[in-house]
Amino acid sequence: MKRFLCDALLVLVIVSIMHYDFDQEVSVEEQVRDFEAEVSREQIVKPKTETVRLQDIKENKASASARGVSEFIVGVTEEGAHLFGSLFGGILQ
Repeated sequence: MKRFLCDALLVLVIVSIMHYDFDQEVSVEEQVRDFEAEVSREQIVKPKTETVRLQDIKENKASASARGVSEFIVGVTEEGAHLFGSLFGGILQ
């Protein structure tokens, strides 16, 4: 009996929380009006530069080192996968 009363109380609490949450929701029309009002208050900011820089990127030592390490890791991974594939392929034949 105690278990039933505890379960009923828990269900009542959950239902009341959900009902309270649904009562607090703002209608879609109000949200649209608020959004449109906020957008109308915002000013359009023009960028200072309108051209795009298409110059070559100069690598510094850190980026060159990172690129080298990345290429090394990719190479080791590819060679390791090829090695394991050859090994298991040989075992299966």
